[in-house]
Amino acid sequence: MTVEIPENYIDASTIREIPDTQEVFLLRDGFSSIIFDLTERVTEAATDEQALRFHFSDVVGRQEGRGEMESGEEDADQGGDLNGDGEMDYGIGVSVLETGRATAEHLGPSIPTLTLTAYDKPPSPSVRRSPNSDFTLILLTLIRLERQSTDVAITLNVPYIDRARDPDAGNFSWSEVDLEAKRFGPLKAEVERVRDRILRTVEVKDWGLFL
Repeated sequence: MTVEIPENYIDASTIREIPDTQEVFLLRDGFSSIIFDLTERVTEAATDEQALRFHFSDVVGRQEGRGEMESGEEDADQGGDLNGDGEMDYGIGVSVLETGRATAEHLGPSIPTLTLTAYDKPPSPSVRRSPNSDFTLILLTLIRLERQSTDVAITLNVPYIDRARDPDAGNFSWSEVDLEAKRFGPLKAEVERVRDRILRTVEVKDWGLFL
């Protein structure tokens, strides 16, 4: 597979070992990351939307005792698995903002491509996802390659770090952000542009990769 990545992201395999089924890129002067994960197609899901939520559960992780998710859209069982209605429990602090469908330009509309935007606000500083982060914005894109029995999950993680609390690493101020109003400031628009660029440029050059 080929895709265009912004020049300010570096290949993480140059600094640490990465699994063969993953490609990881790290923001050169920050904590954001882009993760490409080739996984076996989720067959438990009755719909593409359920598969999207299943993969998102993997992204945020399963932490025993985290409780119910905070999204007003869903009632979810605990445990991080699909229940009978295909809903998910993602844990305390995880809120799904929106889901939708998109098109990967070079793959075409016949390939199911889904998107999910959420944020993860830890219940306490001791369980932060990233160093010093106040919360993390997560953009997940799922490309479902049925004939290849493969799901391609593309995750953009953007830790938000308050400049007032950490002037050196900070990348936002609370005057720009209102979680209840779902306002995330210029960082969200920036990462959405990265996601759009990936959708415009991702391409499978060799379908034998999936054999």
